[in-house]
Amino acid sequence: MLGFQQFYWGTTKKIIVAVGSIFDNVTFMGDHGDEIRVPLYYSPREKFIENRASNPSIESTAFNEIFPAIGFELASMNFAPERQLNPLARIENVYADDNMIRSFNRIPYDLTFTVTVGSKRFEDSLKIMEQIIPFFTPNINLTIRDREEFKMETNIDVVLNSVALNMSYEGTYDEQRTILWDLQLTAKSYYYTPVESLARIKESVIEMRSMDFDQKFETYSALINPRSAKPSQPYTIVEEIIPGDNDI
Repeated sequence: MLGFQQFYWGTTKKIIVAVGSIFDNVTFMGDHGDEIRVPLYYSPREKFIENRASNPSIESTAFNEIFPAIGFELASMNFAPERQLNPLARIENVYADDNMIRSFNRIPYDLTFTVTVGSKRFEDSLKIMEQIIPFFTPNINLTIRDREEFKMETNIDVVLNSVALNMSYEGTYDEQRTILWDLQLTAKSYYYTPVESLARIKESVIEMRSMDFDQKFETYSALINPRSAKPSQPYTIVEEIIPGDNDI
């Protein structure tokens, strides 16, 4: 519809993996001095509630296996006009074979993530949160290599927007309570347009003519010799002027 061939740079996937890497190695110390690693899932908040609802008993082994845990998901994507650069500017890279690729400037988008920290014990949840919050000031800077073709590394600011505690008090005394911390993050990322492949110009021809009388005055041509020469190799420019109709 937009006139371009299909393309896919995996930008969103890379950002999701980068944001998840912030929480993929969170640990806390248990009551008996054992180190407990908090598993990470790409899961919405409702999944935590659903698991709790399906295993409500305080004696449930399945519930104990679910928590503690961290789940996160991509919630929304919004254009960021305050970070917009000149959209007509181009990104370029020249390969070793002397071919060039280029693309229009990248487009800024803010990706909003929701992160849920779930625990069966309030103090465990506090221990987990203290492994996370101090590192956001209020942002964490991540570096990703989002465009290998252009050898580009992009710094992504991940901003902690808000933190909220949700603790359920409803239910009987025989039911396990749910302690959930909800974090909202914004990843300041970029998206890319299609790439054009261009070959270096090795020959140019200019015809000078009168359009009114369909008369050609002369033709100027210039070419690289040898044509296979690269910019770092020796070459000469062969110029030639070909007479026009009046000079014949």
